[in-house]
Amino acid sequence: MKKFTTERTAETRDEIWLVQHPPTYTQGLAGKPEHLLHATNIPVIKIDRGGQITYHGPGQIIAYLLLDLRRWKINVRELVRLMEQAVIDLLGEFGVAAQGREDAPGVYVGDAKIASLGLKIKHGCCYHGLALNVDMDLTPFANINPCGHAGLRVTQCCELGITAGIEELQALLAQNLIHGLQQHFFHKTYPGPPPVGAPLAGALPLDSATARVAPTGNGATAPEKHQRRSIRLKSYDYASAGCYAITICTQNHAHRFGEIRGEEMQPNPMAIIATDQWLALPQRFPQLTIDAFVVMPNHIHGLLALDIENRATATIGQIVGAYKSLVFNACLDWCKTQDLILGQLWQRNYHEHIVRNEIELNAWRQYIHDNPQRWHEDHENITP
Repeated sequence: MKKFTTERTAETRDEIWLVQHPPTYTQGLAGKPEHLLHATNIPVIKIDRGGQITYHGPGQIIAYLLLDLRRWKINVRELVRLMEQAVIDLLGEFGVAAQGREDAPGVYVGDAKIASLGLKIKHGCCYHGLALNVDMDLTPFANINPCGHAGLRVTQCCELGITAGIEELQALLAQNLIHGLQQHFFHKTYPGPPPVGAPLAGALPLDSATARVAPTGNGATAPEKHQRRSIRLKSYDYASAGCYAITICTQNHAHRFGEIRGEEMQPNPMAIIATDQWLALPQRFPQLTIDAFVVMPNHIHGLLALDIENRATATIGQIVGAYKSLVFNACLDWCKTQDLILGQLWQRNYHEHIVRNEIELNAWRQYIHDNPQRWHEDHENITP
């Protein structure tokens, strides 16, 4: 983590490391020894983050955020709030209400702490991150004043009725962190009022940061994760009238539609197919109007509007699903004529953002228009 941050350059991709640790107490730079109440056989490690003593062990998710703050246009206070919100949203997915506290960073359920935070900033980049209690032995917390607060209660997901496994929660947490960063970056780049009630769909493709699962605390190695989850509003009717910003990514973000050269998209035949099928969508779905869109090497951005006069007969999800199938089938036919193997073209899910007002609509139009020009300076794009 420290080595990664010390050796990184302006071109280094940001990463989120997801790990579990063996039983360990960690003491921050300003940590006071009196907060260790009882000596145990659990090691106490001095580390260079802020904050006081806390405990880590198996059954707890550690998310190390290795980010260039300038790249994301985010300051430390904003990042702390973003990390807290990522955990709050994760718990909310399971019906658990949680909140942060101004006087004590972290996430709390009632008066019990469920997640702790700590960061180190070096040359405009951060490391360390957050710890979320999932299903662990909480006994060692009794030997310390957690985070320097005497008598502070701690809790964990399994005590709150959350039965999801730790790998699922790791993936959800990574999604929330990445989408939070993407939304923050988008609104800093294209100022406007934040979306009211919009889902954490994010304004940019998912791979703005790489989320990795590192070896777990018991020595077993978990596979690398880069997954998606459903980010659709559960109570929202996606067949209702309105405008939606859609992002569809290729499998593994491979460059399937061409390359960017000289700030211009150089489309290949598959990009022409993707463009033609997008333009033909209103013929298949008469209630649909297409607005700005762009086909990029590894993703598509587009604005779709459903007719406000006539209730839609197909949802946005069904329309996107049909589009992906049509493009795949047409590309497959083309590949056969070229003796090429197509393989899996699309990622399973897609991003959607409900456009709430004209300011947001114009911001999305500008973002889509600028996509080719911003390709080489945009850190989320993968170079093959």
